[in-house]
Amino acid sequence: MIAQPPSDIGAGDSILSNGPSVNSTDALQELAKALLSKRDIAIGNKDMTLEGLVREILRPLLREWLDQNLPYLIERLVKKEIDHMVNRAERLDL
Repeated sequence: MIAQPPSDIGAGDSILSNGPSVNSTDALQELAKALLSKRDIAIGNKDMTLEGLVREILRPLLREWLDQNLPYLIERLVKKEIDHMVNRAERLDL
């Protein structure tokens, strides 16, 4: 049998002191801000970004896919949920 550590050891205590913890958090926040600011890459003129271009291209493709598949997906999911409800109700009747 494996011995379990006492529940009070390390209960929520950080292994870093406050200074390094704050510095690390600040560095990660700066990195996240830098990544978010570089997310949109300008193409040609500054009005069009790579992300905007991808959205523009994918929107009609996604619409077409949803038009073809969404009714079937909803029907299947609703049927599955109704089956679960019926099964639960039948178990309660016993």
